[in-house]
Amino acid sequence: MRKQFPKNQLALALICILAVLQPIIGQKANNNPYEVNWSPTKANRIDRLVQTKLKEKGIKAAKPCSDDVFLRRAYIDITGTLPPPEAYYKYRKLKPAQRKPALIEALLETDAFVGYWTGKWSDLLRIK
Repeated sequence: MRKQFPKNQLALALICILAVLQPIIGQKANNNPYEVNWSPTKANRIDRLVQTKLKEKGIKAAKPCSDDVFLRRAYIDITGTLPPPEAYYKYRKLKPAQRKPALIEALLETDAFVGYWTGKWSDLLRIK
């Protein structure tokens, strides 16, 4: 037999649940966990040219990705590997304005970059 809760306890439980969920319910959900909710700035001439061309073609630019996602994407694109855990900690210790340029420069100086892109170009050029 199922135990019945008194009406006042049930009402109190619902009020507590709604109080906890109220801030969450009022927010607009971010359906893409790989994007951050801020607009990119037109930092240099290339960015301005790209933004102008996108606007001409009626294409809405994607939102920038978070720092964690950028780290993973940079490692995969430049070296073909996932970042080791120590790379994450080293990346997070840098000031936000220095993170991305420092990461790219460091990855371009690695042997993994050379090996990964040598293999890619060898495949493209059919070098045996």
